[in-house]
Amino acid sequence: MSETPTRSLPDTSARMAPFWSAAKQGVLVIQRCPRCGQHRFPAAELCSTCLASELAWVEATGRGELFSFVVVHHALDPYFAERAPYLVADVKLTEGPHMTTTLIECPPPQARIGDAVTVRFERVSDDFFLPVFRRA
Repeated sequence: MSETPTRSLPDTSARMAPFWSAAKQGVLVIQRCPRCGQHRFPAAELCSTCLASELAWVEATGRGELFSFVVVHHALDPYFAERAPYLVADVKLTEGPHMTTTLIECPPPQARIGDAVTVRFERVSDDFFLPVFRRA
């Protein structure tokens, strides 16, 4: 009997805990610098614009545009191998930061740079929900 492959997880360090906690609730959050207003993702200890250290987590709109993508035909990870071909996307969020993600519910030939996208959350386990995007 073969075991169902499990999905490898992205950065689950303490600095990303607020992000994963919000994702579990179906909410997309990113960091914002209260000093200069710059949004950022992934989490960091300092604002890359003004070097402030008091970054806050804020709710994002969950919308963006497909900035770039690649079609994966031959995945090395067993979890993704059975899902190939699939789209790995660079989504530019409305707030400005980019997020590497998966574009779902879109056959690869239909993906277009500039497509409007919205976030959805994929349940990976009882405790882990991963933001993925679909065309709006």
